[in-house]
Amino acid sequence: MIQCAEDGGPARAGTHSLWMSHLLGKVERQENAAINWIESHSTIILAAVICSSLAINFAILAKRGVFFGGDSLRYVDGADRVFHHVEFSGKQGSYSGYIFFLVFLRYLHLSSVGVVAVQICISAAAGLALYELAKHLAGRMAGLLAVVLFLLNPDIFRWNLFVLTDALYIDFVILACWAIWKASGSLWTKTLSFAVVLFASSIRPNGWPLPFIAVFYWILLEVKHRLAKIILIAALLASFGYGLSRGQFFVSGIENEGPLPALNNKVIIWGYPHPFEGAIGSRSVDWKKLSLYVVRNPVSTMKLAALRVAAEFGHVRPFYSKLHNMALLLFLPAIYASAVYEFWQLRNEPLVLLMISIILYHTLIVAAFFADWDGRFLLYIFPLIGVLSSSGAVVWRQHRIESTYLRGRKQ
Repeated sequence: MIQCAEDGGPARAGTHSLWMSHLLGKVERQENAAINWIESHSTIILAAVICSSLAINFAILAKRGVFFGGDSLRYVDGADRVFHHVEFSGKQGSYSGYIFFLVFLRYLHLSSVGVVAVQICISAAAGLALYELAKHLAGRMAGLLAVVLFLLNPDIFRWNLFVLTDALYIDFVILACWAIWKASGSLWTKTLSFAVVLFASSIRPNGWPLPFIAVFYWILLEVKHRLAKIILIAALLASFGYGLSRGQFFVSGIENEGPLPALNNKVIIWGYPHPFEGAIGSRSVDWKKLSLYVVRNPVSTMKLAALRVAAEFGHVRPFYSKLHNMALLLFLPAIYASAVYEFWQLRNEPLVLLMISIILYHTLIVAAFFADWDGRFLLYIFPLIGVLSSSGAVVWRQHRIESTYLRGRKQ
């Protein structure tokens, strides 16, 4: 009797299935063992990441020295003006926090090298705060991943070497978020936390809404009476709106960025493909004209806003190397997808809502004005996106293990 090819098929299929289950189980056990080892040594690994970051930054500083950007003179001149008791000029008032930071370091007799060294050390401190945020959401593994995405990210740590606002602002967005979250019910801790938030908001205009977010967060979490909560939130919104529309500090800061010329000229990325000088020297915005333009052209305005956000979050630039751009195209979509997954899974977690509010208002600034040629506007919020992404990856893995276990029990 000749045996058909089909004979024994189910047996072979069952054997193959068992072999695959055994292999997957072995891989999963090895993966679990590796992650358990990492989490059990998380303190040592965290210290190693921070030390590596410090070593890389100081090595670059020793080899290449301090970098000065196009706006560095504005801040150095502002510090000189403070020393000579002269009023700020132009946009300097919008960056008073960084200017007084330079003044304080000058009182300590630190040169520009000392300024950069302090910025590098503050970055390490911000890394510790970032670790705590991610650890709270999804454990030590998430904390380590978030710190690596921040401290060992060349797109971010290269700004530590510049006498510019960007590195300090990136760090203080993290520290402000951590301070808002950690503030307990006592007035003393809230005062200290609010001081950190106020300083962060004074470093550059992007930070102005941070005090509003801090107060809003504390009202939502700590005011129990519903009517009192509604009244306080309404008063907060009214005062914030009044400040933006009438407060000379806010109005002049907005006018200096030239939103109307940027809208009229369809500016997506500032300075690309041609330099845009529409806002230079502009000190007045026709708010009625701006509002009418938006109302009459809602589709084109929304399209322009979407293109600005896409250009900023895409982060690809022609002056980056091909390898750099390929890495961005490969990793950024996965990072964003993981962050969205984490938000959906923990959308009722107060810390997640706090981080999302900070991310969203920075995104709205890009949509309202323009994307940045250097991609810096993304970097201001990328560490918080990294927290969500790292936590999302850990939570996704936990859900995958649980679903595999449940399928195994059913079988």
